[in-house]
Amino acid sequence: MRRMSILVGLVILVLTTTGYADPLTNMLKKNKYAPMVPIHEVQHIGDMYRTHDVNRPPVILMRDLLTSTELDAFMGKSSKDPVQLPVVSGDNKFDLTVKADVIGYVKGELGGKHVRKFKVKVGDAVQYVISEDKFANELYPIIKRKRPKSNFDGSYVVIGLLQAGSLEYELIDGNGAKIAVEAAGDIEKIVKAKLGAEWNANKDKNLSISKASFIGYRIGKMFEGGFRSKSDERISAMADAESSENKSFLIPITVIMVPPDELRKMLESDQNK
Repeated sequence: MRRMSILVGLVILVLTTTGYADPLTNMLKKNKYAPMVPIHEVQHIGDMYRTHDVNRPPVILMRDLLTSTELDAFMGKSSKDPVQLPVVSGDNKFDLTVKADVIGYVKGELGGKHVRKFKVKVGDAVQYVISEDKFANELYPIIKRKRPKSNFDGSYVVIGLLQAGSLEYELIDGNGAKIAVEAAGDIEKIVKAKLGAEWNANKDKNLSISKASFIGYRIGKMFEGGFRSKSDERISAMADAESSENKSFLIPITVIMVPPDELRKMLESDQNK
């Protein structure tokens, strides 16, 4: 997918010991994103799912409704709020724990390969966030026009995405020595199987993704038919839609953002089942 977005410049995060966790985890939490694991190379604002987990079967995907040109244009117009990423320097190492976003999902498997610590670098961070007006006036009507008989009540809709142009991990053993990641080796295979096919061993013998991929998301629950909430984090609107039976009618919609901490807990619970 050709990116049309607000580019927040090349940002490289090198580990620091400040904060609760490694820079990637801190970045996701600070900007209110839950980690997307496996990482997705293709994802769009407005994609709908049956549950809070975007790896479960979708209700509807925007790429099934719009052309590539329309998707690029819409994603570009939907970009909001630059990602605030500090440039951090240093040569510190972080413990591999389940609390580490993305890499923590393979702690058990990598631990069996003697991995105890890691370093991480992130480049070209971009975020997409849908506004109330754009969702109500531009996206939801398109969805209803193309799927007039569909009922989306109770579905979960993607309302925020965080994309990284590059992401790289250096793996370290208990003695502080670097563990070389080999192409088609055991570590690469483990990571591909659980974190996504985009991961590869690079020329520096580290794990990396070199294509722009989505590493974090925000999601909201949609209610059709007039439901309202007192929550401050909501998108509420009246959207115009068309159908063959009724040329024009108003559908009250409300999308309630799932708080990022709550979303993280639900994803962690799913992982432990």
